[in-house]
Amino acid sequence: MFSLVIDTSSERGCAAFFDGREVIFQGNFPFGLNSSQSLLPEIERGLKYLGRKAADLSYVAVGIGPGSYTGIRVGVVVAKAVAFSLRKPLVTFCSLEGFLPSHEGSYAVLFDAKIGGVYVLKGQASRGAYEREGKVQLLPLSEVGVYLQNVNNLLTPNSLLLKQKIENMYPNWQWTWEEKGPDALYLSRLSEDKWRRGEIMQKEPLEILYLRKTQAEIEKELQKSIQY
Repeated sequence: MFSLVIDTSSERGCAAFFDGREVIFQGNFPFGLNSSQSLLPEIERGLKYLGRKAADLSYVAVGIGPGSYTGIRVGVVVAKAVAFSLRKPLVTFCSLEGFLPSHEGSYAVLFDAKIGGVYVLKGQASRGAYEREGKVQLLPLSEVGVYLQNVNNLLTPNSLLLKQKIENMYPNWQWTWEEKGPDALYLSRLSEDKWRRGEIMQKEPLEILYLRKTQAEIEKELQKSIQY
């Protein structure tokens, strides 16, 4: 079974081809929110390296956020184009699910939502198994402390600004921070399980987990309110 897993929602992009549950090619992405620009070249490089065609794919899987507005859209557009043009199943997943801790115990994945606050998802890690607690949320910084009570490990694709903001808000709290990218192998297993259960997307609509309005949407609503 030949599959492609894509996630470009954060500064650490991911595009990997799998034979069953074995990684046979993983793309190289520059760190940063422009990493999605490397997506198509890396997919093409992977197919050439493997001597395969996109038509050989059994399915395509893609992260639908939350995270970088542009990054998510690029990943989703590319995944939809590949899957639907070739009539292949398309599987989606929450991008925060791909971030796994190096240590057992309680953990939370955090993405910086800038002025919107923080995207968060909690879980428990035990003996190589990962159990999510609730759904991904968008929280203001003032509510993050309560959410992270009894959490030991914090994971993020970019800790530079986010860690400082949270530690400034909660100077007496102690967490272990881990900066890393999504685990492509785990996302492949997650996606394959969904594919086997028939949890695939139809052509429309494909709901993206933005969780907050874009600046363009805010301005559009403002213009409407002025008109009325």
